[in-house]
Amino acid sequence: MNHPANPASEIDELLSVRLSRVLPAPRERVFEAWTSAELIKLWWGPKDFKALSAKADPRPGGEFAVEIQGPDDKVHLMAGLFTEVTPPELVCLEIRHRTFEGATERPEGYIPTHVRAELREHPNGTELTLTHTGFLNAALAASFKGGWS
Repeated sequence: MNHPANPASEIDELLSVRLSRVLPAPRERVFEAWTSAELIKLWWGPKDFKALSAKADPRPGGEFAVEIQGPDDKVHLMAGLFTEVTPPELVCLEIRHRTFEGATERPEGYIPTHVRAELREHPNGTELTLTHTGFLNAALAASFKGGWS
């Protein structure tokens, strides 16, 4: 039996990033990498970017911010709030993009996207399932998919 395509589901897939990886580290350590400013600085950002600074207050409503510098020396700020934190299994963030096209026209001055990092125990370490939603167009989602990958 053929099932009709769901256009809304297909659009959602274009406007989001979903990936899963097994990381060779205990779940508590992976959780700490998402919630400790010092550890965030070690991994945040696409290949060939380096983190200059980070701050993290890992509780619902707590702020986070990471400054990363690209190979062109341009500095990018990723900032927002922790929206849900359940040690050692879940970290949810709202990233507030102030440089996305159209952000300055919005009353709040940013465009939010949402990251959900689920951590499950795995025989080889920790399975990380990452979902990043809220992109306004497929090109931005694709760009972030490259960065998360």
